[in-house]
This record gives sequence, C-alpha cells and structure tokens, in this order.
Amino acid sequence: MARPRRSHLSELDLQALIDEINEDNDSDYRADSDIEISEDESHSGSPSIDLGESRSRLDLDLDPQTESERPGPSGDGPDHPDEWTYDMTVSFFDTMVTETNRYARQHPEINQRWTPVTVPELKAYLSIYFYMGIQHLSDWRDYWSTDEILNHPFVSNLMIRNRFEEINKNFHLADNTANPDRGRAGHNPLHRVQPILDLAKNTWPANFQPGKNLCVDEAMIKFKGRCLFLQYMPAKPTKWGIKAWAICDSKTFYMLDINIYAGKHNQLENPDRPLGDRVVLALTQQFRDKNHVVYFDNYFSSLPLFETLENNGLYGCGTLRTNRKGFPAFVKDPKCVKNPGDTVRMRKGNVQVIAWFDRRKVTLASNAHDASDTILTRRARPNTPRPEYSQPMAIKQYNLNYFGVDKNDQLRQYYSIASKAHKYWKYIFWFIVDVCAVNAYILYLLAPGGPRPKLMSHKEFNLSLVRSLAGNFTSRKRMGRPLKRPAGHELTRINTKRGQRDCVGCKEVGKKTNSGKAVQTKLECLSCGKALCRPCFETKHQ
Repeated sequence: MARPRRSHLSELDLQALIDEINEDNDSDYRADSDIEISEDESHSGSPSIDLGESRSRLDLDLDPQTESERPGPSGDGPDHPDEWTYDMTVSFFDTMVTETNRYARQHPEINQRWTPVTVPELKAYLSIYFYMGIQHLSDWRDYWSTDEILNHPFVSNLMIRNRFEEINKNFHLADNTANPDRGRAGHNPLHRVQPILDLAKNTWPANFQPGKNLCVDEAMIKFKGRCLFLQYMPAKPTKWGIKAWAICDSKTFYMLDINIYAGKHNQLENPDRPLGDRVVLALTQQFRDKNHVVYFDNYFSSLPLFETLENNGLYGCGTLRTNRKGFPAFVKDPKCVKNPGDTVRMRKGNVQVIAWFDRRKVTLASNAHDASDTILTRRARPNTPRPEYSQPMAIKQYNLNYFGVDKNDQLRQYYSIASKAHKYWKYIFWFIVDVCAVNAYILYLLAPGGPRPKLMSHKEFNLSLVRSLAGNFTSRKRMGRPLKRPAGHELTRINTKRGQRDCVGCKEVGKKTNSGKAVQTKLECLSCGKALCRPCFETKHQ
C-alpha cells in the first residue's frame, strides 16, 4: 500500500492532538460481533469468501490496566524541561565521563595536555550540541568565530573551542578493549553504543503508559561512511544510513523501543522465521497479553505472524504483499476489484484478508477489526459534488494509526543534534539522544496535574534543555588581579627573521606538543632575553 504524503506536523497540530487525547476516551472502535461474512454484507455485491471455519469470537477488549489509562506518562512525568534527564539518568552521565576519561588515558600520545572531564562539563558539551541543533551553521568552528556576524557568545563563553574539540576527539560510551575483535566469539558491532541502547530500552517503556494502538516501522539514521551494516533504501527520503526498527504509540508518537539492524549479528528470537516476523515479535515482547493492536506495513506482514500475535495476546493489522505464502489466490487476481469502493474479503479463522480499490488495488490483513465499512469522501473541484464510496474500517484504522514512527522521526529532525563525524556509532548516539529529547517533550505535553502556564513550543522546550544542561558551567578562566613582576621584566615579540624559538620554560620541565616536538613561542622576556611562552613567563616572574 502506497504511503500517503507526509503532512507537516506544526506545533498547533501537536498541541491539538494532545488536547484530543486528554478529552478522548480512546474507544474509536470495538469488534463486538462475530465476523461471519456473507455476500449480503459485502459492498456493491462484491463476493466475500470464507476460507475456513471461525475458531472463536474476535474480542478486542483491552485488559483493565490498559483500558483504564489513556496514553501518557506512567508517573507524574517531567513538569519542566529541566527534568529531561527523566530518560538520561545520572548514572549514565557518570558512565560517559568514566569512558571518555578512560579513552583519553589509553591514548596518551595524542592527549598529553588532557584534563579529566567532569559531569557538569560533559553536560555543557551536550548543551552545545542541542544549541547547534537550533542554530545551524555550515562549519562548527564558526560558533567560536571572532567575526561579529558569525560569533555566538553563548557557545564561546560556555566552553573554549579547543576544549570542545578535545572532548569531541575522546568522547566514548564504552571501553573498546572489552569488545573482542571482529570475527571472534562475543564480538558486538554495537558495543560502543550498547550502554545508551540499554538505557533507551529500559527507560522509554518504563516512563510511558501506551494506548491501545501501537505501530512498528523502520527509521533510517543518516550516514554514508564506513559501516559493515550500512543500508541503501532508494524509496526512503534518507537513502543511505543505518536501519533502526522502532515501535511507537500510534496516538502520541512516543517511541517505546528500538532495535538497530547490525546484519547477521542481530540477536533476534525465532531464527527460522522471516526477518519481518522476528522484528515485530521482538519489539512487541514486553506488551504481550495486553491486547494491543499493532500496525505494520507489508515488509513485516505475513499470515503466520497474525496467528502468533493472537497467541501472544496481541492483534495485528497491516498491508500484505500478494506473493506472501498462503495468500488467497482469488485476491491475487488484479481484476477482483475494479471500481473505487469495491471490496473483497476472505477469512480464515480470525484473520481476514481485504482487497479494496481506491485509486489502485490495496490488500490488507487484520485480525483486529470486523467486516464493517465506513464512508470515504474524496476531494473535488469547487462547485462539484464530492464523490463518496465505501471503505473498510480496517483500512481506515490503518491509515489513522500506522504513521507514529514517521511522526516521531519528523519531530526528531526539526532540531537534531547530529553533526558531521567519521564514526558511525556517533550517529546512533545522536539518534537516541534526539529521541530522548522528543520523548521528553511529549511527556511534558501530556503531564497530568492542575492548570499550567502556556505550554512551550518544541523550540522553546529545546532551548530550555540547553539552559538546563549548561547550568552555571564555564571553562573560561576568570581574569584575576595582575601579578606584580620585577621591574624591567616584560614580554615582547621576538625580533628575528624566524619569528619564534623554543620556549626555555617548557624545555626545562620536559613539556612538548602533541606531536612530540618542542614547544615554540613568539615571545621573549625583554630583560632576560629568554624565549618564554606566556604561562612560563608568569611562572618565572611571579
């Protein structure tokens, strides 16, 4: 089934959706009758064929816990963006600090001047990335530019450029030495991002109570560098990248879980089943026996998958490819439906296969809906009657509930912190942090409680994240009172053709550059005649 064109999700649209959730009782439909279908119930006389005897009544009632709670925060939720660490826990910041310092110590040849990073400094480092996601520049160095047009005082006052680059070079989430070499037992291609993947899998579902409808789809993490599991998907807006399978709440677009595709290394259950089946079963494992309805497209759909979902206490609805094993031969016929609104239904047990003609033939399978139809009104030119024809309820609900992952992806890209890098794992890290920020914003909009001030827009929320992470931190040293020096000792520029000499002070203490060469300076003491860099001059003439 061809996906409709994505609509722009504005701030007003998102807040209107939240208002609808707060007023809605989440009872869009319920299958209260058997789906024994006869020809009399089919639209326009289209035949409806039963391929087997119905096993049981289709019952869509949710369990009391799920039905009594609308989608929203499982607790109080973050009342203010300062609590965005609802997902990014304090212990995880400690992990990032530990591993970044560990990597710097493991490579002393390029980190001779390394100063251990702290949690406040690392939060300030991340706040700069969030700021860059709001204020885009073509070159990240321009944020520290001295040009009055390009300069961004918030960034330059928060952290000097060299320190930002130093942290960027050493930033790590895991110990590289703990991962066996490629080809050996126990090697994990996602080892470098495994800590934040585990964080996402634990905190996202714990912080949110999903509604009845869930959706499974793939999201592309844009990347075109060296990666063994790089994917090329020409039909996607992002054609090159790393594939991530995700499950979202259909109504709020909150992301509940993800699986990163890492080729044959993916540890998914049921290896004898198709990959699409394994992905859906893995992502829905934590929602078993809660009677959720899971929506997915024809990449994942197969008739055995619907039976397995029902055995797991779930229901499914998704478009279906006609070349799938067990697909009814009659529905494969391209002429079984010819005119807009024509419908053919076939059923085996609780699974019905629907062929419907809109602008072209659409095939869909569902064990979550009855055989009822609704009226679809099409657009028309002014002063022209708007055509109306029948549409199966299953297809209507699919169009309403399938695009949650796409909408979350759309919100993520508005203020993404992703930047240019050579390492693929950094793009996965930025993807997960972006989703954490989007999920935090959704929790903020849905947070229960009394009347609150005017809700912040997505941009205002991210600006507040920047302020929250930055805090009062600054890596720039404050200027103190000038030191008293002996008379006649002043720094002056070296007056030679070469323009610089080896610093005497650095040479005495054995200090060298990152490349192992002697530290050179363009300055010398006017009285001593010795070449000294500014810090050595201050030390010798206090």
